[in-house]
Amino acid sequence: SVLAMHRLDVLGGLVVRDPQGARVEPLLAQPKRAALLAYLAVRGTAVRRDVLLALFWPDSDMARGRTALRGALHFLRRTLGAAVVVTTGDDEVGVAPAALASDVAAFEAALAGERLTDALALYRGDFLAGVHLSELPELERWMDGERERLRRAALAAARRAADAGERRGDPAAALAAVAWAAERFPDDEPTVRRRIALLGAVGDRAGALRAYEQFAAWLATEFDAAPAPETRAARDALLA
Repeated sequence: SVLAMHRLDVLGGLVVRDPQGARVEPLLAQPKRAALLAYLAVRGTAVRRDVLLALFWPDSDMARGRTALRGALHFLRRTLGAAVVVTTGDDEVGVAPAALASDVAAFEAALAGERLTDALALYRGDFLAGVHLSELPELERWMDGERERLRRAALAAARRAADAGERRGDPAAALAAVAWAAERFPDDEPTVRRRIALLGAVGDRAGALRAYEQFAAWLATEFDAAPAPETRAARDALLA
């Protein structure tokens, strides 16, 4: 039943909650095992044990690795209930979507249905933000790839939401989407230019100039760099 679902949030951090909404602290105290749950949930399909061994126990021999994986799966079942982690034969492991809701799955479903407002509300930050497992380089590489993929998807959704606002003749909605993107992806200069242009279009010249100055200051601090010529031109147009 829906009530029996655990919830896994991996956008903007890592939180696992039980069906009553309480944080599952024993799991959160074990980052590697929590990351295993996140990996299985985000992959969505059953994963071969040898793939999991290579990612999570790269330095163990086969026997020790398999024992560690069995121990981790036993811990997940004991902590979350037997229904969450599913094994297929001896070889494959997965997560039952009916027993574990995840914000990534909800985010991707919202994108697939072009429910952009819902998607942006679900994207609370980078995938597994603050989770570092530097002793597992292959897993870190996968996490970086997912982070980048989901960032791009969120930024593209914000752009489409802004386009939709402009098409409807609703500059406030377009501005809200662009501001959302500027806050989460401060390094995306086309977003900054669009924000300046939209603020100028609704007559908020001071706000547009402030957006430019904030971006210029951020670039100088973070990268010792200056805005691109097109961005400076957008500011100059306002001053003219």
